[in-house]
Amino acid sequence: MRALPISLLLAASLGLSHCMPPDAETPPVAAVPLAHTSSSSGVSTGGVGPDPAQRSVPLHDILAGDTAYAATLPVLRDADGTIRLRVAVNSRAHTLEQTSLLFVPLAPGVRYQQIGRGVGRYDVKMGRYYFSVGYQKIRKRDDGRTDSGDWQEITGWVHPGTNAAAVAQAVAR
Repeated sequence: MRALPISLLLAASLGLSHCMPPDAETPPVAAVPLAHTSSSSGVSTGGVGPDPAQRSVPLHDILAGDTAYAATLPVLRDADGTIRLRVAVNSRAHTLEQTSLLFVPLAPGVRYQQIGRGVGRYDVKMGRYYFSVGYQKIRKRDDGRTDSGDWQEITGWVHPGTNAAAVAQAVAR
């Protein structure tokens, strides 16, 4: 019976050991503020970065404030439809808050679907927010069956300070 309180004390002390100040011999660990995770939309960080296939694109519908920035980037226009990407960042916390794909199907029986919320990170040196988001083109065939296309990835970056952006995207099949 006495072992239970001792094991609880031991577990509590182990659980709180990270709260103790470091020893004089142990140097403090510095935080690395290169990658951030958004808490409001669940956009997580990932290994996205510069890509030589990215092309410069004009920004539309820019909203800029003290702590928030949002813009829409053109991504793709083909016979099946148009894709635009809305990116929102918190420029004070350096977090990617939201990546939303906006789809306009132009062909009958075609629709698009965003897959996940996207990933992103802030590059302190370049002042850019890098992102990656996926989607799928879904086509209703003449025989009534549905053809779910391959997963497609859109990568790019946006720089709120200069209103510049670039995207790369594989051509949808």
